Amino acid sequence: MNKYISIAAAAVLFLLGKCLITINQFRSGASAKVNKKPGEKVSISVMMGSGGHSAELLKMIDALMFKVYTPRLWLIHSGDTLTTNRVVELENFKQTAATLDWTDSGYYAIKYLHRLRGVGEGYSKLPGNLFVSFIQCLSLSILPPPDISNPSSTRSNSITDAPSPHLGDMLIMNGPSTCVSLVAAIWVAKLVGIPHPKMIYIESFTRVDGISTTGKLVKPFVDTFITQWKEDDSVENWLI
Repeated sequence: MNKYISIAAAAVLFLLGKCLITINQFRSGASAKVNKKPGEKVSISVMMGSGGHSAELLKMIDALMFKVYTPRLWLIHSGDTLTTNRVVELENFKQTAATLDWTDSGYYAIKYLHRLRGVGEGYSKLPGNLFVSFIQCLSLSILPPPDISNPSSTRSNSITDAPSPHLGDMLIMNGPSTCVSLVAAIWVAKLVGIPHPKMIYIESFTRVDGISTTGKLVKPFVDTFITQWKEDDSVENWLI
C-alpha cells in the first residue's frame, strides 16, 4: 500500500513540477516564438468565426504568403456554409495566382467544430456544448493528424507538403467563443509535453474601447494578444 502511495506522490510531484516549469516559461515569454529559419514553411491553423469575424480574419490571412504558411488548417463551426465557401474561394484564388507564377499555394484542410452557443440558443445547453467542443479541440491538440495521402472533399493536397501536427506551428484566433475550448485544450498539451502551436488572439476591429468576453477569458493564456488600441505598455498588446 505504501508503495502505491509513494508512486502516486511521485507522479503528483512530477506533474506539479512540469506545470510550474511550463507556466514559468510562458510568463517569461520563452514559448512565444516560432523557431523557423527565414523562408522555412510555417504550418498554421485558423479559428474562423462567422459574419464579420470571419471577414476580418480572411482579410488578414489573405495578406500572408501561402507558399510559406502551409499547411493551413481552417477551423469552422459545423453548419457554417457561408464561411466554408469564403475559405474555399480564397484558397482557390491563391492556388490560381500561384499557378500563374509557377509556384503553388501549399496544402490546406477544413475541420468542423461544435459551436458553443448558436444564434438565439439559450444558456442551458452551454455546458454540454462546451464539453463536446473541448473534446473535439483536445483531439486536435494531442492526437496525430490523418494521413494526407488520402484526399477528401475537405482537403487539398500538394505533393511538396508533408503531414503536419493538426494545429501546426501557430494558431490564429479573433473572437468566437470556441477559442476558449481551443486554448484550454492546447494548455493540456503544453502541460503534458506534447508539441503545440503558439497562440495568437486578435481582437475584432470593432473592439476599439474594450475587450470582448472571449478575449478576457483567453488573454492570460495566449502567447500574443493583439488589440486595436494601446491598452497598456506590456509587449503582449499590439496597436494596429
